[in-house]
Amino acid sequence: MHVTGRGSHWRLRLRSLWHDARGQDLMEYALLAVLLAVTAAAVLSPSLPPTIHTMFSRVISVLAGIQ
Repeated sequence: MHVTGRGSHWRLRLRSLWHDARGQDLMEYALLAVLLAVTAAAVLSPSLPPTIHTMFSRVISVLAGIQ
């Protein structure tokens, strides 16, 4: 299929990639693996939990002030 016009080929290619579901499961597993790796790094890092605690404390105090 030959389409004339500037950028029409790329537009059709992007549209076909958008609707193509092949590899979707692999992408979901990859995202899950990344989430687990980030969570494990946050739990195992000795300096990160106090930072997270401070951040959540600030968020809670801001939310408490909204009421």
